Amino acid sequence: MVPPEWFESEIYKKLFVPFDIRDVIFVATPISPDVESWMVFERGGKDWVNFGEAERQLLDYAVRPTKWFQKQVTLHHGIYLAEETLTAAERRVLSGLLTEKTEAEIADELGLSHSTVHTYCVRICRKFGVRGRNGLISLWLGETQE
Repeated sequence: MVPPEWFESEIYKKLFVPFDIRDVIFVATPISPDVESWMVFERGGKDWVNFGEAERQLLDYAVRPTKWFQKQVTLHHGIYLAEETLTAAERRVLSGLLTEKTEAEIADELGLSHSTVHTYCVRICRKFGVRGRNGLISLWLGETQE
């Protein structure tokens, strides 16, 4: 499925040959109109056999239920539905906000001041276009408009 010159390319020589990769199958899952998740499965070694229709069907079946999980990952990183990607600190605070912990408890756990955590909370809500913690939780539960 690739042209013969592919096997002479630098990408092939650097990323496939050293690992004895002989066949690759890609699975793309649409998460939203703007986001896709890609999984790559590689096959190689001395006893390799190319992927066939049976493997394609199995991967299609096996990967389909992971869409919810992949959506959660993109939400957590601020890729899905956020105006801007979340910073690492905002992701840590967000993890606490999605529990029953208070902002003060989150601050203590992360070793931050309460005002810093509150500032992060405001930024997170702004980035997701929601008002407060209830809006975030509704977003996570899929109860808001996309």
